Amino acid sequence: SLHYKYSMRIQRYQSQPVPSDRFKNKINRKYEAYPKFWSSYYGSHVEEFEFYEYDYVRVYGSSKIGNIINYIENYEKSESRVLEEDELLGVRRNFSIYVNDSEVTFTMTTLIH
Repeated sequence: SLHYKYSMRIQRYQSQPVPSDRFKNKINRKYEAYPKFWSSYYGSHVEEFEFYEYDYVRVYGSSKIGNIINYIENYEKSESRVLEEDELLGVRRNFSIYVNDSEVTFTMTTLIH
């Protein structure tokens, strides 16, 4: 997109775009991150990201700009962790859902750079 730079990947049996051990900060309800790099979202300068435990990222400049939504229905378990580095922010969410009475796990990763 011409407006912002972030990527999302839903994976099953695929390699991680960033090693898992770099996602060190567990989200307990909400995690606030202030990018150490210049970031914009739909043409507005971003000053803060709020990563929420289950489904979305709120984006703020001088006021709220928008949301990045990572939504999955009918999950049983999840864990979310944030990566916060000098030139990269991200959230990794591990989910478990039941499909045809079998538990299926997968990882959803959102990177902001």
